[in-house]
Amino acid sequence: MKNALVIAFLAVLVVFSIAQGQMTPASSVPTQAAVHGFDYRCGDVAVSLRLHEGKQAELQIGTTVLGMQTAAAASGNLYTATERGQGDVALHTQDDGAILTRDGVETPCRLAKADAGTTVAEDQTAAQARVEIQKVSLTSTDWQLESVDGAPLSAGTSASLRFENGQVSGNGGCNRFGGSYSQNGPALTFGDIMATRMACDVPRMELELRVHDRLRQVDGYVIDESGALALKKGTATLMTLRPAAVVTPAKP
Repeated sequence: MKNALVIAFLAVLVVFSIAQGQMTPASSVPTQAAVHGFDYRCGDVAVSLRLHEGKQAELQIGTTVLGMQTAAAASGNLYTATERGQGDVALHTQDDGAILTRDGVETPCRLAKADAGTTVAEDQTAAQARVEIQKVSLTSTDWQLESVDGAPLSAGTSASLRFENGQVSGNGGCNRFGGSYSQNGPALTFGDIMATRMACDVPRMELELRVHDRLRQVDGYVIDESGALALKKGTATLMTLRPAAVVTPAKP
């Protein structure tokens, strides 16, 4: 009799376990709801970025879904992952666009939808301007000085910088100069600067002295969403520069 009861009890347990398994399959993992979602068009490829709580993110490229991790960036937000068999994958988002990098190849992306699916309308001129801004980098860009310590330049004065292969060159306001620099992520420092010794009028000479003094103090940089380069000391902005084609003229 006891054996029959034990067998009946075990049979009930088995039936209950099977029912539970049918209700909640062991292989089923609840999907974490996305907090924010962004859809991009990167060339001919549809790309979706989903941000979750806890700074987790997913990137869908076509039919491939990747877990992403945040990485340090001078501006915007950078998400990185390794796509098996495809090399490194990264998405650098800025303003209404992004740059998708796959195996070293960069593709500009246009924001198509955000969150609830609102289409972002852009005229072609504005969209192209954003793409050009995203292509701006510290090196290989002719930078024109816009302000020093937040103050715009005096009328009739100008200064410039260019970074290339560890060497910086430019005009401090009167004389051409050159020297070395070291850059590691957002960290930036300058080595010894050598300059020609031509004499100029007082405003340009004063500007040059300020430029060289600030270069010696720089310990970092940021390129913001507008494409402006800020040379910084800690959190303070010492000088602001822009690509030569979009410099704001000095006020009279």
